[in-house]
Amino acid sequence: MPLTVEDIMEAAKLMKGYSLDYEDAIHLATVLRSRAKEIISNDEDFEREAYKHMRSSVERFFAWLRGGFRRLILRWERLTSTSLGFIQIACIMIYWRVLK
Repeated sequence: MPLTVEDIMEAAKLMKGYSLDYEDAIHLATVLRSRAKEIISNDEDFEREAYKHMRSSVERFFAWLRGGFRRLILRWERLTSTSLGFIQIACIMIYWRVLK
């Protein structure tokens, strides 16, 4: 399917809306234009079980943050360095509780 100007314009909107890189936004724009019902990955080295384990770990981490560190979920800080610092402190406190 050839790339059109409309695809590039749609990709620019998708890049801003979903924080995608250029290649992924172009790919998504062409998929949306073709009205595909399913996207089949050709990644041969993709391990679904490892992905599920990593995803559950990340979701569990954010659940812990939501439970005791509401400030981090709301993200009131203006600087990303300040937000990262609070996340690191929260991680230390979570690990401290787990290791006790």
